[in-house]
Amino acid sequence: MRAPVAGLASLLLSAPSVAAAETTASIPEPASPDTTASTRSDPPVPLGTAGTRALGLVADMGAANSGISTRPIGLGARLVLDNFVLPGLSVGGEFGFDYSSADGSFYDVGGGPRLGYAIALGNKLAFWPTVVVVYEAGVVPAAGSNDSVSLQDLRLGVQLPLVMTIGGQTAFELGPIASTDVWRSVAGQDAPTMNLLGLRAGLVGWF
Repeated sequence: MRAPVAGLASLLLSAPSVAAAETTASIPEPASPDTTASTRSDPPVPLGTAGTRALGLVADMGAANSGISTRPIGLGARLVLDNFVLPGLSVGGEFGFDYSSADGSFYDVGGGPRLGYAIALGNKLAFWPTVVVVYEAGVVPAAGSNDSVSLQDLRLGVQLPLVMTIGGQTAFELGPIASTDVWRSVAGQDAPTMNLLGLRAGLVGWF
């Protein structure tokens, strides 16, 4: 009888140790922090970084593309998209319209390609000169009457905005614009070319 009793006692005494060992083994180790995973967003890249695209919405104010001697003021709005194919070098296009209600209501709609180069002047400031070729079509006041006649023209323009970052990869742009006719047709007839000056302001973001 002593041998069975001794074996049973030994079994009972060893059971808690086994259970404790199993319980300890089942507790998962706390996960170590993953130092490779970043919870912070990447820092913003500057305007002009190769491989980025810039999308802008701009408003223009200046001499209207009317062809009349009173030179009324016109307002315009354009959507602009550029791709930075090399550091600073942008290739893109713009599309929009101009409108004026002085000396009769008239407008033009058009767009075309543009080429620019963004020059950093600091962490939050850049100079972005751009050349654009635009085809426009619309109507202008007819000389000596209240009627309107058709307009078609091909313009070469220069834009000289300063681009000021206002947060992240968003900026405000402001600067002068100038353009001249390469070809101009009014009422289906060749017409004298026009030189236009104005001011452009808008918002641009890049990604």
